[in-house]
Amino acid sequence: KRFYNGSKLIAMTNKSLTVQQPDGNIQEHPLEYESSGLMLWMVHKGPDGMIYGSSALPLRMFRYDPDTDETVNLGNPSTTDGEIYSMTNYDGKLYIASYSGAIISVYDPKQPWNFGLESNHNPRQIGEIGYGQNRPTGMITAANNMIYIASVPTYGETSGALTELNPITNEMTVWRGIVDDQSVYVLDNVQGTRMICAATTNEVGTGADIPVQDARVFLWDIDNKSDQNIKI
Repeated sequence: KRFYNGSKLIAMTNKSLTVQQPDGNIQEHPLEYESSGLMLWMVHKGPDGMIYGSSALPLRMFRYDPDTDETVNLGNPSTTDGEIYSMTNYDGKLYIASYSGAIISVYDPKQPWNFGLESNHNPRQIGEIGYGQNRPTGMITAANNMIYIASVPTYGETSGALTELNPITNEMTVWRGIVDDQSVYVLDNVQGTRMICAATTNEVGTGADIPVQDARVFLWDIDNKSDQNIKI
């Protein structure tokens, strides 16, 4: 964000703004205020039995202990500042998908909070889904120990995606446009099978025309990983 006088906002953290002046001077501006609180966007039961959730605009991740009734503001697990759309658990860790940019992060609740982009950070930002995706609306861990993410595209575009994240290598495989001009929105495992059940929406990127009206439900074979094996 650049201001009219040429200064630039370079960081925004809990109750603090960092501004770079036109001459390069860096200034910290603490923000002391009280408010009625932020809107809560989503909640999820983490691998440690705690309840994790997200505020919206700005994004703050919190942890709630149902035994002690204690709530902790953990901070932002990403470089974006919208909201967390979805979470899932794998191997004692919490995987987090945030808007905007469909950014994926991983957090180990057993370790201290130290956000960053490197392997020693916690939470660590893995990266963006890419392929024009923006809102990661659904996230599950499947029977093959892969993580699957449903998403809506970015502004002005149609066709969301289904993404497979390998939690060991952090590699992502993206299938966009599985159902033409629709977004994959909700995911769930089909118990006793190697299938994911997915539901779509006609929601498109903000500003785009809605080309279809009827949503779809399809099955995804997690072993074959091909749209030829989708049944609508």
